[in-house]
This record gives sequence, structure tokens and C-alpha cells, in this order.
Amino acid sequence: MTDGPESFGELVRAGRIRMRLTQRQLASRAGVSVRTVRHIEQGQVRRPRPESVRRLAAVLGLDGADPLPAADDPPTGGGSGAAGLLVAVLGPLAVHRDGVPVDVGPAKQRALLGLLALQPGHVVGQAEIIDVLWGDDPPDSCRNLVHTYITRLRKVLGSQAIVRDRAGYTLAGAAGDRLDLARFDGLVARADAARRQEPAVAADLYGDALAYWRGAVLADLPVRLHQHPAAVAVARRRVAAALAHADLAIEQGGHDRAVEQLWRLLEQEPLHEGLHAKLMTALAGSGQQTAALRVFEGLRVRLSDELGVSPGAEVQEAHLRVLQAREPVAAQPRARSGRPVPAQLPADVPAFTGRRSPLERLDAGLGQGGTAILLIVGSAGVGKTALAVHWAHRVRERFPDGQLYVDLRGYDSSQPLRPIRALTLILRSLGVPAARVPTGLDEAAGLYRSLLAERRVLIVLDNCNGVDQVRPLLLGAAGCAVVITSRNRLGGLVAREGAHRIVLHPLPHGEAVALLTAAMGRRPVQSGAVAELARLCAYLPLAMRVSAANLDNDPHRSVADYVAELTEGNRLAALQVDGDSQSSVRVAFDLSYEALPAEIRRSFRLLGLIPGPDFTVETVAALAAVPAARAERALAHLAAVHLLQQHAPGRYAFHDLLRLYAGERARTEDGPEERRAAVDRLHGWYLGTAASAADLLDSDRPRFVQAAAGLPRGGPRPATAAEAVAWLEAERANLIAAITASAEQRRHLQTWQLALVLAQFFFTRGYVHDWIDTHGLALAAARELGDRRVEAEILRQLGLAYWRSGQLPQALEHHRRALAMDRAGADLQGEAKTLNHLGFIFDRTGRAAEALGHQQRSADLYRQVDDRWGEGRALIGVGNAHRQLGSPRESLHHFQEALAVNREVRDRWGEGMALAGIGYACIHLDRHPEALTRFDEATALTREVGDRTGESLALAGRGLAHLVAGRPARAMDDFQHALTLTRDTGDRWTESLALTGKGMAQLATGGYAEAMSDFAYLLALTRDTGDRWCESFALAGLGHVNRHFGRHDQAIAQYRRALECAREVGNQGVQAQILSGIADAYRAMGDRDQALLHSRYARSAAHRAGDRPETLRFQAGADDIRADP
Repeated sequence: MTDGPESFGELVRAGRIRMRLTQRQLASRAGVSVRTVRHIEQGQVRRPRPESVRRLAAVLGLDGADPLPAADDPPTGGGSGAAGLLVAVLGPLAVHRDGVPVDVGPAKQRALLGLLALQPGHVVGQAEIIDVLWGDDPPDSCRNLVHTYITRLRKVLGSQAIVRDRAGYTLAGAAGDRLDLARFDGLVARADAARRQEPAVAADLYGDALAYWRGAVLADLPVRLHQHPAAVAVARRRVAAALAHADLAIEQGGHDRAVEQLWRLLEQEPLHEGLHAKLMTALAGSGQQTAALRVFEGLRVRLSDELGVSPGAEVQEAHLRVLQAREPVAAQPRARSGRPVPAQLPADVPAFTGRRSPLERLDAGLGQGGTAILLIVGSAGVGKTALAVHWAHRVRERFPDGQLYVDLRGYDSSQPLRPIRALTLILRSLGVPAARVPTGLDEAAGLYRSLLAERRVLIVLDNCNGVDQVRPLLLGAAGCAVVITSRNRLGGLVAREGAHRIVLHPLPHGEAVALLTAAMGRRPVQSGAVAELARLCAYLPLAMRVSAANLDNDPHRSVADYVAELTEGNRLAALQVDGDSQSSVRVAFDLSYEALPAEIRRSFRLLGLIPGPDFTVETVAALAAVPAARAERALAHLAAVHLLQQHAPGRYAFHDLLRLYAGERARTEDGPEERRAAVDRLHGWYLGTAASAADLLDSDRPRFVQAAAGLPRGGPRPATAAEAVAWLEAERANLIAAITASAEQRRHLQTWQLALVLAQFFFTRGYVHDWIDTHGLALAAARELGDRRVEAEILRQLGLAYWRSGQLPQALEHHRRALAMDRAGADLQGEAKTLNHLGFIFDRTGRAAEALGHQQRSADLYRQVDDRWGEGRALIGVGNAHRQLGSPRESLHHFQEALAVNREVRDRWGEGMALAGIGYACIHLDRHPEALTRFDEATALTREVGDRTGESLALAGRGLAHLVAGRPARAMDDFQHALTLTRDTGDRWTESLALTGKGMAQLATGGYAEAMSDFAYLLALTRDTGDRWCESFALAGLGHVNRHFGRHDQAIAQYRRALECAREVGNQGVQAQILSGIADAYRAMGDRDQALLHSRYARSAAHRAGDRPETLRFQAGADDIRADP
């Protein structure tokens, strides 16, 4: 995971605000606690539970989001880069295949893998497994469940990975070789063996071993695993390795390396006195005596508060040594043969924070042999110099012949330092008298290299503006290192000299908050305000240190007040140290901007007018009215000097402060007419290109927008539906930002046009919250224009979006208003569409009879206006209503008719829905092979057109077909996939269907506890959405679970509530199943009369539903009850 400005906590907060949710509402939707949401947003949870991450990401639509910090990924060093499988237990459980995360299933299955992985090659008995998984209350089916979990794990790990014998299960040696634990133990063993003879090698091996640790052992699994003797033993081995590493690092003068490892370990071992004593020693040795004393005080307080004891002798002795300054400070440079030993490094940055990955890459570059050339590149203010100086201090003991520092002033307002002048300064520092310094560049460079040929010197060349400025300053001697910082990429040095380049980005959220907290010293920390301040500073170290300095200058100003000033005022003007105009973010940006050619400066300014988060060559070409080739050259130039970042192939972005700066420059240097024309070109390009892409998602349906008003020409038209979806996905955030900006700028026509163009995309991809937000703006725009027909269409779209998000009252209200407008304007086609939507809404809320009436009227109206496309969709609604009413044959007939019509008009979306509808009807008619065929066709078609909503519906149906055919494991896979899609799209209706099926599959495999959890969540979901159909299944499912556990009274109560729901819906078949469950519960209680009565009720309901096989089955059940003794 590269350094970037957004942590998962920030993404959660931004997504919640975008969706207008409170923390409590988000917690309720995701099924997590409010405390979890609050702590994740505030960065107080470094490694959130994966399940919490998945649930929050699903609710908020965080596509491709990577919520965990880089430390949570298996390390790439230490041999972990080998292809194949890696099972990681040294932190949260993770499984990767060829570097790609692998899902190993539900919590119990993960816990079983963790238990086996802690003891590779050792037999783990069934009794031990059951105890760890279930404790004192295992289910009756626990042994079968263990077998099921093992079978599924073998599918993930390989058939030979887990071996069974009479005693239990073993994670085989071949799999153990792919364990991070095995690799850790192997490296520690090698380090132990090398410790006496090769202490430097041993220190590196210990460091490599410790790099595998990402947190506490199996940190995301239940506490019974953490307390298992094997887990405790592994944690002790980590402590032993860390202490051994610290001893060697301190002996070799590498106190900073020891500090880094010990700090990390103290998070899991807050009361370990040996670790604290060693950390105090390392801190004092690196010159941080005050920090060492704080460590002692923190431990003393914790021991007193939690254990009621004082620190032991080891810690007391370390404390005394620190107080008496008996710990050696960092190693001082030594002289050789009377030569001067320069020590020119600037002071290390106070409270340097984070940058672990770049520091590790610098360390790696230093160990590659020869002269190390290390480039640190990035935008102004990103912390290049601070990183270079901090790292130089960390490694200075490796360069006993001195450390040189030269500021090349590549971006100063004065002239950059010429190479000959830089060489003169360096040669004088090396003891060359002024009279002997050559005046020619080649001679000076030759003398410089000769003097350092057999010496080990570190050279820091700061603020380089180009390759030619530093190439004469490079060395050929082994053992030296040159560190160069620049705002340019310096690609020539990478290509010709083999330089090792580290690109620096703004700090990750957590590190940024830590930097601000440290820089503000003793000021009371307001965690929420500090996090917001970091965001306003774009996570740029310079901006954050300027902010900390301003707060330090005014101790009476709170962080919250300062945040308000930055939010409400001129942020760039505020990010300047009071009384020091040169300590300013704007000044740093000015120097980069003024170095640009005039044409590139114009492009930079215009980019500040783009409302979205990123842009492409085509976007910029339209904005600037230039050919694509010129736009591409401008972007490449701006990226090369780090005024832009190419964050994905062909996609460029600013960080927030540079975006503000570019917009400020545009307002200063470009007139209002030029800016307005540029924005017109940009919005026109977005609208035209989006319309072309949307046509491919719904290719032959007359487009409402095109019919209502002409469209500008956009970019090249995508060739296929897949290309159209890909373009719309890539530009989604930009298109939404364009709609928002158009609304703010009162461009009413562009606002509603672009919103309606995207309606089908939002519908098929399930972006319901984007749908609601953009169409709310479109509705206001249509009302400003007074266009009643457009207003009615937007009301329909908003109503449909509210329905898909589970907000039933809003959905009904918007459609009723649209229907009134349709009828007032005699718009038969609009009325047909509104009735079609209302039919689907009534269908899913248990009002199937009303749904049927609306769908039939819709189909009639579509026929009147000769709209075959709309008729095909209305027929889907008719088929669906018949299915809900328990008439599968009628349902099948209308779905088949809908399929024919949709194929005739080439409505691919409608064809997919009709195929899925046929599949559902076939299930109820016991035509299971045909159902599977139809669901397979529907799944393939919906994937082809990028319809994630339709795909989830087809997958849920296919899972049901597998389930009724006796294949619960395959059914579970389909239900889980459907759930993932629905939670990604926010489609709460299909989520209910998939959850219903998943709970039933759990019952079929004996997973009663898991089923209860699924049905309980389903019950809450259906009551939130008003889905009486699935509510009946949730209640019936809970009844099944309680009946299994012998809680028959509770089961009967839940069955009766389920029966009420089913009667409201009017489905006799579902009522029959519920009545049969009541009969079984009474029979288990020994109440033969009630059992027989409800069995007869079940038979009658099945008969009324026309379900002859179920009628006969219930008759046989009644006969069995009569035969009971």
C-alpha cells in the first residue's frame, strides 16, 4: 500500500457524510456498534476487524478500497515474495495466493485454520478444535461442522494441505513451509546461530524475522485462540527475538533501529518490563533521554494502576543510567589519518513521524553495493528534506569519514547553485585549501572523486532541479552514498546511473494525525479537530508543521478554532507561519509554478477549474481546447515536476492544496470569460460522452434526455457495453462532481440532463446514493426551469432510487406526485412507467394484488402508445406479481411473454430479468434443471451488460435452485456472492432475498447458530424496508432454529408471526410451509391434536396453491402424526 492521503477511517467518514448518515445510522446499517464507527473514523483503531471493514465498505460503496494499513499485508521482504500460497498468522489471519488475498470463509472456519497454522506439522485433536471453536457450549453437529470447515479449507489451501488421522488434523509440512510463522522461526534460528561470529548478519536476520509481524497473533480471531498455549508461545518467541535484535543493534550503534522494533512490540506487551528497559536504553543511546524518561513514567503508572506494583530491578537500573547520563549517545564520527571529518547534517526534524516504508526502501537501497544513489522525489512541502535528513542521522554511523550536506537551491527565487560552486563548497569541507580548488568543472569533479575513493562518506544533495545539476557530484567509490531530493523525477539518473528512486506522497491519515499531535507538544489534543486539520492540510507535512507553529504562537487559539479559520477563509493564506512570509505553503508552490513554461502554466491553471477528483488527457484536451497530444505533454510535464500525480494509468490528480492553488492562479491570471468558456467545454464534453456511453447500456430505448433537448458532442463513443461501463465507472466521481458544480453555478439544463443520462448506469450498477443525490439536484433544476414533464421523470427516478435503498415512504410519495403530473399532462407513456415502478414497489411490500393491477394497467397503457420496450418491462412486473401471489404457472407464462418481447426490442436488461423470473417460476414448479439453465443464462447476460443488480438477483435465484436440488454448499457460494454484490450496490431488497437463501442453506448444513444470526439480521432488514415477503421467511427461519434447539414455544410464536406476514402477501404456498413448521413444533412437544390440526391446515393451503406434491407430503405427515403412540 503506497503512502497516500486517505486512511480507511477517513474514507468511512467521507462516505458517511456523502450519504448524509449519522454514526448511529451507519452502525445500524452495517451491523456494527456506534463505538466501532466512531473509533475507526477517529483513527483510534489501527487494524479494524476485517468483518467490520467489509460491512462498512459494503454500506458506503467503497470500491476497491484498501482499508488496512500497509503493515497488515504480508511483508514483501524476508523471502515472502515467492509465488504460491502464504498463510499469515503473525497479526490478523490472512491468506494470499500469488500476492492476491484469498477469502477463507466465515469466522469459525478462519479460527480453525488459525489453530492449525499455530501448530504446523503437529496433530490437533477434535476435542481441542471443538473447545477452541465453541467453548463449553458446542452444537450437536459440531463434529460434522469441523469436517465441513476442513473440506472448505482444503479447497483454499490444496487437497493435501490438511491431513487427517485417527487423532485429529495436521497442517502438513508443505503448507507449513508457506507460513509466515515458519519463516519467522527459520530466520530467528539462523540469527541465533550467527549471533556470536557474525553479529551484524544476526541483527539483520532478526530484523527480517520481526518484519513478518503485523500485530498480535491472530489479532482478528476470538480470545480463546489468543490464550491458546501455542499462541502464547509464539508471542514469547517474538519478544525474545526483539530483545536479541535490540541488544545487537545497540552494540553496533544502531539505537534507532532498536527503538523502532521495540516501540512496535510495546503495543501488544504494555507491561513487559524487559522490553521497556531495553527501549529506555535505546532511546537514551540515540540522544532521546527525555523520551526514555517518559517511557519509564508511563510504565510506572500502568504497573501501579493495573497491578499495584512498582517497576522491577531491571527497569529501575535502566532508569538510573538514563538519569546519570551513563548511556552512550549516538556514535560520533572518527577521523582517519588526520583528515577532516565533516559533520554537516542539519539538525534532525523534531518529532519525526511515520514514513516507515520510504525509510525501509532507503535502507534497502543502501545495501545494494557500490555507491548508493538514492533519490527522494515528490511535490513541494511533502517532506523530502525532512526524510533525507532524518534517515541520514539514522545511518550516519555507517559513514565514519563524514557526512556532507549541500542545498542546491534548485527552486529558490535566486539562482540555483551551479555544479562547480557546489564542488567548491564540498572540496573546502574536505580540507582542500581555496587556492588548490580547480576552477574547471571536470578537474574539480575529478579531485572530489579522488579524495573520496577510499573513504566512506554520506552526501546529501538537497533541492536539485535537474539531472545536470547533480551528475558531476556523483561518486564511483564503493562505500559512499549520495542522497538527492528533488521535485523532478530525475529519470536520467535512474536510467543511466541506476539510482534508487523513492516517490514521496502526502502522509497517510494516521501518520499525519501523529505528526500534528507530536508537533503541537503539550497542547490538549482534540482528536476529531486534529484529524480534520490534517485533512485540510492535504496531509502535507509542510502545511501541518506551519499549522502547528501557528497554534504554538497563539496558545489561546484552540485546534477547532484554527480548523474553522481554514475552512471558512483563504486556506492558502492561512497556511503561513505568522510573521515569517517564507514559511508558507503558497511560497513553496510559487517556486514550482514560476519555473514552468507559459503553455504548461495555462494548463495548470485550467486544471484548477475541474470539479472532480481526477482527469485524463481527453478531459484536459476538451477543457483547454487543445489537441490530445498537447494535453498529454502538459500532463506529463506537470507530473514530472510533481505538481500532479498519475495515480493510475492515464489518470492524474492534484492534492487538495495544489488544487486550491491552481484555482487561485486561474482566478488571478485568467479573465471570467475565458474561465466560463473552459467550464462550458468541460461540462459539454462530460455530457456528450456520458450520453454516448449510456446509450450502450440501454441501446435501443428512446433516450428521454436526447428527446427533450439536444446534446453537445463528447469524446469518442465506447464500442461495447463493457467499454461504456468501464468509462462510466472510471469517471463516476467526476460526473457527480460536474452535476454538483452545475447546480451550484445555476446551469440548470446541464444539471438535469447529466443526472438523467446517468440514471440507467446508477440503476444497473446499484449506486443508489449517487442516484438520490444527483437527482435531488436535478429536481431542483427542473423546477427552476418550470419543465413539468422533466420534473415528473426525475420524480420517477428518485422514487425508484428511494425504493432500491429501502426508503419506502419516500419512494411512494415521489411516484404519487409523478403520477399526478402524468395524468394532469395526459402523458400516457409517463403514466405507464410510473405504474410499472409502483407495481414493483407494491410487489416487494406484500401488496401483491395491488402490484398485479398496476402492472396490468401499465402494460395496457404501453400498448396504447405502441411502446413495446415498456410493455416488455411491464410484463416482467405482471409475472413477478403472479409469483408473489403463489401462481407459478401464470408467472411462468408472463415471464416467457416478457422474454419474447424483450428479445424483439433488444432490451438486454429486460431479457436478463425475464430469464431470472422464469428461473424462479420453474423452482416453484419443481423444474429444477430448467431453473438452473435460466439462472445461468441470466447471470451471464447481466455480467455482459455490467448489471450488478440483475446479477445479484440471478445469483440468489441460482442459489435457491441449488438448495432445493440438494446442493447446499454450491447454494451457499451463490448466496454469498449475491450478498457481496447487494451490499456493494446498496440494493436492500435483493440483499433480503440472498440472506433468506443463505439462512436456509445454513439450516440445510446444520449451521443453526449461523442461521440464527442471518435470520435475525434479515428480520431487522425487512422491517426497515417494509418487505413483508422476506419478513415471513426471517420469522419462519428463526422458528426453525428455535425448534431445533428445543425452544418450541418460541418457535411457535415466531411461526405465527410469519404466518401473519404470509397471509398479508397472499401466498398460499408459503403459508403451507409455515403451518407445517407449527405442526412439527407441536408434535415435538407431544401435543398430538394441535400437530394434526396444523398439518391439515398446511395440506389445505398447499391444495389451494395448486401444489400437488406438497399436498401429498402434508397428507403423509398427518398420517404419521395419527400413527404416533
